[in-house]
Amino acid sequence: MGGLLATDSEDLPAERNAKPWARVGTTHFTNWTKTASILWNFDPNINYSFFREPRLQPWCLGNRHFTVEILETNNGLYGTNLEVTQRRQRSSNSTQHKVHLPLTLHTAPPPFKDLRASGLKPLQVVGSRGDLAVLQVVRPGEFMQFLVVNLRTGDYVGRHVEPLRGDPYLCEVILSPDCKKFILKPNSIFLSDFMGETADTVPCEMKLVSIEDGQCVVDRVFMEEGCVHYVVSFDPRYGHSRAAVGNYDGGKTVCIFDLQQNELAAESDPRQPAQTSRNLVFSPNGQYLASLVFTASYQAGLHSFPKVNIYETEHLFLLQRISCAKMFCVALIPAVLFPLFSECGTRLAVAYGRNIDIMGSVFGQELAFVEIYRVPVKHSLQSLCRVAVRRAVSRENVLQLPIPRRIKDYLLYRPRYQ
Repeated sequence: MGGLLATDSEDLPAERNAKPWARVGTTHFTNWTKTASILWNFDPNINYSFFREPRLQPWCLGNRHFTVEILETNNGLYGTNLEVTQRRQRSSNSTQHKVHLPLTLHTAPPPFKDLRASGLKPLQVVGSRGDLAVLQVVRPGEFMQFLVVNLRTGDYVGRHVEPLRGDPYLCEVILSPDCKKFILKPNSIFLSDFMGETADTVPCEMKLVSIEDGQCVVDRVFMEEGCVHYVVSFDPRYGHSRAAVGNYDGGKTVCIFDLQQNELAAESDPRQPAQTSRNLVFSPNGQYLASLVFTASYQAGLHSFPKVNIYETEHLFLLQRISCAKMFCVALIPAVLFPLFSECGTRLAVAYGRNIDIMGSVFGQELAFVEIYRVPVKHSLQSLCRVAVRRAVSRENVLQLPIPRRIKDYLLYRPRYQ
């Protein structure tokens, strides 16, 4: 595959002749993390090696790894040192860059020992997108606060407080593409692993929260029944007004929810089997929605990812199922970052695992290969020109072109609201 991967300026022969959703390439996972993902025109900023928050939804942290250090200053105030690690753009290796942000907290966090039994950290990042990160600060017996931080300036741009009725718990924040709102919900894996019977004290609700003038305002509470297990992804075409929700209707369907009208816009067919989702990803133009199916395995009680479901997004018709061999949650944490659409939306990457044999017996699984599939895209002449340009010109080079901002935004697949 080395020679085939050397170019991305045009379709490979296998792609030009391939049927929709046909496999057009395979590469080892190690090669994928170094160069192959870039040569196949996938997001160069994704860092697969630093995904260390398996409890959170896969894209809560926006491909970044955060380390938070709590500091006490001489004047008795408390602060944090927030370290951000992310893959360098268009890098051919795993070089990282780090940003240190000294931040002052509104209230002092509790000692770590007070939270150790619950599995929580006193302060951790639970959401990130663009220049924003959201930190969860826990005060046992009192409240939890969520601080929205601008990573570029180090300033707080919003604060939301949640009262505690019982034990503290981990939340997850899904920021909208325009970074004006976020969805706040309890984390399902934390509730099942650490809270046991006390999970009944956790509010079963999702909140849509606006970030306005240094404050966070709750717009509405929605989808209360079963929302703990929902997986959420914003539609890139609508800013903050539409989102896909996985595990809807008792885990049987995927739906599109209109957050502006507060109503269901579409729902998949509940008669289709295996629609429980661990990850939902929209294609760049919003035409397709890919779901990583999540099921229980008979092998040692692990959870597995046997298939990827592909839906069209107008009516959520199931278009395609792609099988994923030997994909297990415990050993394959980076697997939940897949499936991935290429930057032009014409390719889909699906990860595969393999068994590890030690002393003649199966010891476990590892993430081994990435397979690339052809995505059929209905293009206007304008969008065909965009695809041709983006396959020849990288993201950073587009930014340097002497063209109007509106055309740059279009070439970068930025929605009109940005």
